[in-house]
Amino acid sequence: MIQTPTVLVLGAGASNPYRFPLGSGLLNDVLAALPGGNYSSRSTSQQTAVDTLSSIFPHEDLTAFRIALEGTGKMSIDSFLARNSNRFKEIGKAAIAATLLGYEHYSLRRPSEGDWYREIYALMDSGLDIGKNKLTVVTYNYDRSFEEFLRRSLISDCGASEVQAGEAVKSLPILHLHGSLGPLPGMEPETIPFGAEANRHHVMRAAQRIKIIHEENVVQHPDFDRARAALAAAHRIYFLGFGYAHENLRRLLAAGLNSKQKQVLGTLRGLKEAEKIRLDAFLDSAGFKIEFVDADCCDFLRDRCFHML
Repeated sequence: MIQTPTVLVLGAGASNPYRFPLGSGLLNDVLAALPGGNYSSRSTSQQTAVDTLSSIFPHEDLTAFRIALEGTGKMSIDSFLARNSNRFKEIGKAAIAATLLGYEHYSLRRPSEGDWYREIYALMDSGLDIGKNKLTVVTYNYDRSFEEFLRRSLISDCGASEVQAGEAVKSLPILHLHGSLGPLPGMEPETIPFGAEANRHHVMRAAQRIKIIHEENVVQHPDFDRARAALAAAHRIYFLGFGYAHENLRRLLAAGLNSKQKQVLGTLRGLKEAEKIRLDAFLDSAGFKIEFVDADCCDFLRDRCFHML
């Protein structure tokens, strides 16, 4: 069991081993889920998303969204929608939901390597008392793959019912700072099953759970407050698959959080030297230090954290 107060901060790279796209990949996949454009080789799930979105929004609105998104200079769909929330908020959220619901079907397959969910589950090893672990998960991802892994594991390993497993997973703080695709079976009365078809009903309900950065003051949102409180109380903070966007870090550190007397480690893959220099300068100005480790999430947990928890 994890007995030392620990926070995992997850970025898109943490879900990537489970077949979910990174930020730039999600933008391209959303484009493929929109009608028109040069996307003749759409996957089945992308075509389903096209059909679903076409049943919800007028063709001319979807076309305007696609043309604007094709021309964006932003690196991610989130950044684009943050700048264009007045024009494309509802279509954008629905397109994200339709795209990621399609990915959930593929995510049900076990990854061939880099399965860090099982590494952290082994550390928790507490059955239905999973909430007694001193662990908080803070995620910028919309997908629910971590919760689904825990839910299915508890059903298989403990003989739990869906309700028992759902209640156990709910007892573990998992904070989706930008929203999620919705609750899983056993967690609330109205749920969206993992891997469900991206039909009109599921897409519209999932889209309601997604937050666009300018539609509310997320810095004062309760989940951000809870995240900062958990970080302040933590002895160990691990950034997994995180892109270290300055704006995302700024929101987490808004209350003047510092890293003194904490172990703060983070995976670092694909960041260029100039980007790392800018990141170090930003962290120095914030009074926060992260020790970076060149490893994927699974190797990071095995090599640096297994004996510490």
